[in-house]
Amino acid sequence: MDATWRTLLSDLGISPQNALRRANLPEDLLQQASVRLPPDSYFRFWEAIEAETGDACFPLRLARTIRSESFLPPLFAALCSPDLFVAAQRIAKFKALVAPMDLAVIEERGTVAIEFTWPDGPPPPASLVVMELLFVVALARMGTREEIRPIEVLTTRPPAPSDPYEQYLGLPIRRGGTHRVTFSASVRIPDQRDR
Repeated sequence: MDATWRTLLSDLGISPQNALRRANLPEDLLQQASVRLPPDSYFRFWEAIEAETGDACFPLRLARTIRSESFLPPLFAALCSPDLFVAAQRIAKFKALVAPMDLAVIEERGTVAIEFTWPDGPPPPASLVVMELLFVVALARMGTREEIRPIEVLTTRPPAPSDPYEQYLGLPIRRGGTHRVTFSASVRIPDQRDR
């Protein structure tokens, strides 16, 4: 966890101390220079933030707050990529360093799929999984500056209500045996020199 959490919580109108207290974590945690949490504590923190918002569409609300101006190292690296495949590979390397998740980037038959797994420890909250899927879509949109629509989004526990997510994505999130978002392989990120 880094200092960007304070900014994010502020953007969401959430008191960091309230969220940390609700998660049974030290109230000054986000003031520390470097914080590493075990998965169960991070998941509690996530669920506390969700509870503080009182928003059934919390992952969607969070996805809409992500901006390219935010200096998040994985976002910066991804936005400096020539295409979605390379951007996803860079995100996968970063995620492996900071989270108990694996991110597979699969290119086949004219598509690029990004698949998330949490192989060890407790299962993540359903809303966190949905947020990770939405983050990939938000990233594709930021990188291309177009309203990129995935061709498929799967998860084991689709969110409810489903309509706001369908409006955002342009298709429903379907129930499946995996957590995956699939795009056409033709998605290209404009050359950074053109920006």
